[in-house]
Amino acid sequence: MSASAGKIAVLDFGGQYTQLIARRVRDMSVYSEIFSCTHPLEPILAAGYKGIILSGGPSSVYEDGAPLPPKALFAAGIPVLGICYGMQAMGYLMGGHVVPAERREYGKAEITLQGSSRLLQGVEPEATGRVTVWMSHGDTVLRPPKGFTALAQTANCPVAAMADEDRRLYAVQFHPEVVHTPQGQKIFENFLAICEVSRTWSMAGFIDSTVESIRAQVNGQRVLCALSGGVDSAVTAVLVHRAIGEQLTCMYVDNGLMRKGEGDLARASRSFTPSAMHSRSTSSTWMQLANSLVLSAGSRIPSSSVSASAPSSSPSSRTRHASSATSPGSPRAPCTPT
Repeated sequence: MSASAGKIAVLDFGGQYTQLIARRVRDMSVYSEIFSCTHPLEPILAAGYKGIILSGGPSSVYEDGAPLPPKALFAAGIPVLGICYGMQAMGYLMGGHVVPAERREYGKAEITLQGSSRLLQGVEPEATGRVTVWMSHGDTVLRPPKGFTALAQTANCPVAAMADEDRRLYAVQFHPEVVHTPQGQKIFENFLAICEVSRTWSMAGFIDSTVESIRAQVNGQRVLCALSGGVDSAVTAVLVHRAIGEQLTCMYVDNGLMRKGEGDLARASRSFTPSAMHSRSTSSTWMQLANSLVLSAGSRIPSSSVSASAPSSSPSSRTRHASSATSPGSPRAPCTPT
């Protein structure tokens, strides 16, 4: 039931489907965690992850400053699956030839299978003799690296999938995580089998272990939590409150990104005069809002962060308010290079 039974790391290169990749793995009862592509490799390897997935991203691997994983990853001895940009990064670093595609592909495509691999075991051609997938790319692997075998192709993409079975390195140019790739789940199942993970993880078990870990780490101290109303901070607040109760004080941070009226709802839930900043909330409205956000936490997985499903109760919590001039930041770029 715990992550110790086997877990998968997802390296995020800025792709629009990174969260969905992690969700697909969790849906198969395997714990997954997202890391930035700039996260050092050594701690990830030392943490006992059974496999690593490289996400898509908007960059071109041959451009200056393009985000790339350490080449040492591919010699680490654990299975790696590259998806879209992740495949191009693998091909580029391993000595393959990556070039701009003659025609960018975005949307439904059909691949023709060739050769065999554990990754595509059980993936069957349809009536057309090809397999329907979803593409989103402007670059392509023209020639796979030494030791790799091309597993699929399209008219525009000579290497739509590739594998080095001996080193357990796999890659697909298409997106198996989206529903528009009907047999994508089978590909993930095959990769998890290659990683030899036990499919026994559950969100309920994760909540219990996380709460116990927080309680032990806090060790009787008090905690201040900045709570903006987003999924990340709301789930964090609920889990920490479960673990330490009244040792937690939440401060509402109005970052300007909430939906119309929600900031007013948070403010109306209690008094925010200076003398009342530490007083108990006179309403559970804000905590109920936080609990409602927790309902979606199983689908949205914060990078290297806690997440949870809906708690069984809505405990009252102390809340503070502070306005924030923090910039909302830049939106994520699409997977396809522009």
